[in-house]
Amino acid sequence: MAGIVFLATPFSQILIVTNQQKKLFWITFSGAIINVILNLVLIPMYSLYGAALATVITVFSIFFLLFKSTLELLYINPFNLKFLFSFIGAAFSSILMYLVITNPYIYYLNIFLSILIGTIVYSVCFLVYKKLAGNFFIY
Repeated sequence: MAGIVFLATPFSQILIVTNQQKKLFWITFSGAIINVILNLVLIPMYSLYGAALATVITVFSIFFLLFKSTLELLYINPFNLKFLFSFIGAAFSSILMYLVITNPYIYYLNIFLSILIGTIVYSVCFLVYKKLAGNFFIY
């Protein structure tokens, strides 16, 4: 859910900047209605997991509506070659970081030390990937 909200935030900001607060209100209101309906249906059947699923579906619906509304106002193409290479680099770096911090020698360290090690691994991996990708691909 947090990742989807992270992706949706720029689109909501675009609506605010282009003086489309009314449209943003209706998108948010429709998300609230969707969430209430899904909670009423899913919580009795799946309890906590139903509430989580309802939230994810709601946030994804809001993201879709924000994206659609933004495309009506502006021509943007967020899914281009630069985005693809950045996504691949971030995914690769995240997987490598996960493998490192779940290693028992790192996993049982102090949480702040584990975060520091994870940050260093991710940053170094992503910067090396970006440097290598920059040599082969023009951004």
